[in-house]
Amino acid sequence: MKKTDEELLTEIQELYQKLGRTPKRREYISNYVASKRFGSWNAALKAAGLEVVTKRKDLTKAELIELVLKAKKELGRVPLSNPEHFPYYRQAMVKFGTWNKFLIEAGLQPNPNAEIKYTDDYLIEEVQQMAKRLGYLPHTREFPHYILASNRFGSWRNFLREAGLTPRNVGAEKYTNEFLIRAVQEQAEKLGRPPKTSEFKHYSILKARFKSWNEFLELAGLETYQEYKKQTEED
Repeated sequence: MKKTDEELLTEIQELYQKLGRTPKRREYISNYVASKRFGSWNAALKAAGLEVVTKRKDLTKAELIELVLKAKKELGRVPLSNPEHFPYYRQAMVKFGTWNKFLIEAGLQPNPNAEIKYTDDYLIEEVQQMAKRLGYLPHTREFPHYILASNRFGSWRNFLREAGLTPRNVGAEKYTNEFLIRAVQEQAEKLGRPPKTSEFKHYSILKARFKSWNEFLELAGLETYQEYKKQTEED
């Protein structure tokens, strides 16, 4: 049974409440259907009464320096390398090598006490809160201090254990239902249509978990290839 417009909008709003922010397209399972139904993902967000978040552009070194100087003035101190102080800190670290080098290039004095904030207890509390907020164990790419945490505790898995979180089984994690759904959604987006079973490389894995290919597509918020073809012919 296809979801109504109201059901799609309600789910997007519920996801917003869960995340505490406007969801990204990949975070909503039925994003393909919502985008098609309302014209685009941004149009679906607007229909749900949510703010459309524009993608951050790739900033030049000069622009980053200008922004960090502005941030220092607003904060009344040298910013730390976190999204609360400076949303573009990752770009700055990539372009300048390290956060301290970036500050020096901007004519700022690196804060010698910056690392004090990132105590073991602080890192553990941060990852625990993130896990609670997301509803699942954060991936390394989602945790802003994962390099520091991994070095401090010996590895990312050791860090999660110390935080009282159970590390994922790497082999099992790769082919979770969520992984398969994301994979088919991404392929549908690339093709511009729902993929056929012969086109989906993980088809043999999902056969053992779902009653049918059509059921799997429905869970992913996608039409079947037959439905897509029929609608195309009618158009």
